[in-house]
Amino acid sequence: MPLVAERSATITSRVQLADGSPAPRVFVQVTAYVFSHWLPIGWRQTDADGSLRLDGLRHGYGPLRLLLEDPRGGGTSAPFEAPAAGESLELPPMRLEPLGCIRGVVRHRDGKPAAGLRVTLQQGQTIGPTRVVVVDRNGRFEFAGLAAGEKFVGLLDSTG
Repeated sequence: MPLVAERSATITSRVQLADGSPAPRVFVQVTAYVFSHWLPIGWRQTDADGSLRLDGLRHGYGPLRLLLEDPRGGGTSAPFEAPAAGESLELPPMRLEPLGCIRGVVRHRDGKPAAGLRVTLQQGQTIGPTRVVVVDRNGRFEFAGLAAGEKFVGLLDSTG
């Protein structure tokens, strides 16, 4: 069977810090909405001027979105369609939003702290938990450094 090269698409954008200045060296993950979940299909890093260029994308994945992950902040683009083969799409600039935190306390039915249980964090509609923490002796847990977006918190361990 002969192999045929397919032309790919390009996406460009800029990433900015909260104050509007360029955000150099930010990790950007490309996700595609497949089978009711956002799945990673690639990643890039912004250059020294905060510019982003994603080459080699194929049309036909369905909706795509970009996730920004950086100690200075995070964020998510609006969903978009990949451009047709050989074409380019310029996305609006994206800003790193301040990172947030989810804290909680887990207790047994009798009100005592549930030390040692595992709590999971699922971000958006990804498959499986993206982070797991262990509840401390006072029943407390924390997920720090979270970008804005949909989150689901649950217990991995089931006890009475």
